[in-house]
Amino acid sequence: MKLDLLDRKLIYELDEDSRQSYSQLGKKIRASPEVVRYRLNRLIENKIIDNFMTIIDVGSLGFYHYEMYFRFQKLTEAIEKEFIEFMINSNNILWLSSCTGHFDLVFSTIAFNNIHYSQIISRITDKYGDFIFERNIQSTIKIPHFTRSYLLPKKNTQQIGFESANKKIVNIDRTDFKILRTIMNDGRMPISEIANQIKSTVDIVKYRLNNLRKSGVIQTFRPRLNKNFMGYELYQILFRFKNLNDTLKNQFIEFCKSLGHIVYVLDTIGRYDLIVELEPKDQNHFNELLKKIRNQFSDFIIDYETIAITKEHKMDYFRVDEEEYFEKRSSNC
Repeated sequence: MKLDLLDRKLIYELDEDSRQSYSQLGKKIRASPEVVRYRLNRLIENKIIDNFMTIIDVGSLGFYHYEMYFRFQKLTEAIEKEFIEFMINSNNILWLSSCTGHFDLVFSTIAFNNIHYSQIISRITDKYGDFIFERNIQSTIKIPHFTRSYLLPKKNTQQIGFESANKKIVNIDRTDFKILRTIMNDGRMPISEIANQIKSTVDIVKYRLNNLRKSGVIQTFRPRLNKNFMGYELYQILFRFKNLNDTLKNQFIEFCKSLGHIVYVLDTIGRYDLIVELEPKDQNHFNELLKKIRNQFSDFIIDYETIAITKEHKMDYFRVDEEEYFEKRSSNC
């Protein structure tokens, strides 16, 4: 499906907040609610939009965020398929993707502390450790998210994001938890349907949703886009810096934001310092973006690693077990 200007306008507005009504979206893109509904359904039917993610600040709920990279050995296709299914069905794994480059698989996980993190990783290595040749662990400090201004180049890039174990921890109860789990991959779900699924009332769900947004637990709602169908690719660049400080970090993040095609910057602790995730048109465009970053920060970049994301298997911002969450949170208090 070839995207026209109206499609791009609609995706851009959904990328800022997917929970907007047809009327709200229509006013912004200058189309009737009926046209917006038709266009949105067409984007879903043509698999440009896979679903609508609820962007949750897991740090405000007491979680630390980690980025993991695996390089495999002696891995058959059957074992690889089994491993990926295991990871897809595992709690605390938020994002999972196959990749090419130095590593074969990258995923994000969250934990309350290092002991909890070790337990999560042990469940993986106990079962598949013989096939893991190398692993790299990046502890994430913060992850600025950028809206996709490349869809409409004249638009300004907006920034949201979250921090690991935010200083301001928000206490949620089981009703809040159920709401987050219910809408994590369906951010446009009607309030009446949410209420029905969690066995609550429309008024309670509406009130709780507003509070979750006001407190910052819910940052926004964004479409999960099929980049390949849109004509874009997905890469990560893992950078090592010298003399890295907060001023340089902020300069780097602002520069990445200005490039338009960068959707995340991960500020991390580990082998690498800053990890960039970007959506270029093709390999040549990727090389151009990389060159711009390297030229701008040539005095500070020591080394970098590039990874091409070949397939995203999972994207769940709140893949957390309810009983484990409240048990762990209670023991951490």
